[in-house]
Amino acid sequence: MEPRAQPPKFLELLDEAYIQEDKKREETPRVGYNHNPSSASIVQDDGTVVGACLRSLYYKVTQEPSSDARDLTSRLQADFGNGIHDRLQEKLGKNSKIRLLSENPGKVLVDSLTHEISFRLDGLVTHKGEQGCLEIKTMQSFGLQRMVKEGGPKPAHILQILCYLATNENLRWAALIYFGRDNAYRAEYHVYKDPETQQYVLKGITPNQPEKAINYSFDKIVSRWKELEVAVEKKELPRRDFKAVLDKEGKVTAKRTKNGIDFKTSYQCSYCSWQAKCWAEPGAEEDAVKLGR
Repeated sequence: MEPRAQPPKFLELLDEAYIQEDKKREETPRVGYNHNPSSASIVQDDGTVVGACLRSLYYKVTQEPSSDARDLTSRLQADFGNGIHDRLQEKLGKNSKIRLLSENPGKVLVDSLTHEISFRLDGLVTHKGEQGCLEIKTMQSFGLQRMVKEGGPKPAHILQILCYLATNENLRWAALIYFGRDNAYRAEYHVYKDPETQQYVLKGITPNQPEKAINYSFDKIVSRWKELEVAVEKKELPRRDFKAVLDKEGKVTAKRTKNGIDFKTSYQCSYCSWQAKCWAEPGAEEDAVKLGR
């Protein structure tokens, strides 16, 4: 009797491939570190943080092994986004109305920092004699539509754009375009300086939304990176910038409900590669979301 066919389980093989990539990346020796615009953050006047968590950046630059493996869904979504980036850049590069240099790299050292700011523009664009930059973002459509309704773009993305504009005086503008990975829903925003006030403003193009001032400061971004440099030099773990909900065993959970009120873990903690390690450190109970009485 002919033996039963035994094809491989391809989704398991795919997951293993991603896990091996992560393992190889963590095991690759790295000398020094740079600051990246995608890791920009600021502390607002009310003490809340916009952007990246300083503690997670500390773990990353000190090459702390991750304590939380990413699931296959998030890995695939990231790769789908990369594929969309590549395809759209290829299409835009064929348009004769602009000159597009895709994946344009650069490094700059600003005053007060010891380490360089290192970046890679999705697109360095020349249009009508002016130079600007293009940043492409992909999201699930439900999140993107909510972002647009709330006046978008995401604050962390604006911080990233400010890093580009503040470190290259040749850039007159920046464009942020968003695409829904699942249904191709899209939005476009432009950032540039108001010629009268010399303050950066945000303009919604699709959908059309009026200009509004950007109240974030590049100097505050730099001060956060400086704080990171000092922490790394002194080997002092930074404070937690965001809050998580802990279960009765002290482990992070996405949500708990008490007296009809939902208490949720911050997005930054939910998807952090060092979630378990961070919330096992001293002070976890004090820093966690308080569920009330």
